[in-house]
Amino acid sequence: MTITNNIAADSSGSKKLILNTREDVEKLVGEMLKNPGKTANASVLMTQMEMFQTRVATSAEAINEYCERLVAGDKFPPVDIVATHGTFELLCTNGYHRCMGTKKTGNTHIDAKIVLGSREEAEIMAAGANAAGVVPRTNEDKRSAARLLLSRPERAGWSNNRLALLAKVSPQLIEDVRVTMEKELGLTVRPDKRVAIRNGKPLEMKVAAKRVKAEVDAVDAIVKRVVKAAKDFDDSARKLLRDKLIDALCGE
Repeated sequence: MTITNNIAADSSGSKKLILNTREDVEKLVGEMLKNPGKTANASVLMTQMEMFQTRVATSAEAINEYCERLVAGDKFPPVDIVATHGTFELLCTNGYHRCMGTKKTGNTHIDAKIVLGSREEAEIMAAGANAAGVVPRTNEDKRSAARLLLSRPERAGWSNNRLALLAKVSPQLIEDVRVTMEKELGLTVRPDKRVAIRNGKPLEMKVAAKRVKAEVDAVDAIVKRVVKAAKDFDDSARKLLRDKLIDALCGE
């Protein structure tokens, strides 16, 4: 296994933000709320982080190699962290082996790229992490990512194609995991069907299905217009647009 050195050492001499306590996290979240869509770079005390790990098992070989390369002075990309507003958690969605390798060197902190979000958003980010990482995902790792997405009822109602894009797996794998979870839990872990009751028996509503298709087509048309209008926006403006749309749709 060869771990690629993707970034150069920081030689700017600029001061680095350090997160050691919950108070540090609260202050950072407060600043990030003032600048929606912006990311923060910081050195994070690893005991303050919660790992969102979808891998079934870790690679001792990768951990050892990260440790050796770090001791030799190599630098690697920062791990990805979601800082939650309200609960002020630091959820690491990508970089488990880097964290383990760093701990093995005796260091207590690790460089991180931090975005503001929710626990639900962190789960989605973690599900798609490592798809093109140093340590290839096993089939069980991919199934674990699918289970994470399907673990919430609101996401279980999403289509196989949508979940597959998020977890970076095939739609068939999502379907296979749905079936397995239904057998294990005795619950329906799939999109709800619109049905009507006639003579005490459920019947599929073809009229409702047509209406739903019309609604989807209308939404698609609106989305295309919005995307076209925002094609020249920067990341901050796009994030602001997204937040405004969510607020408007939620009636806030």
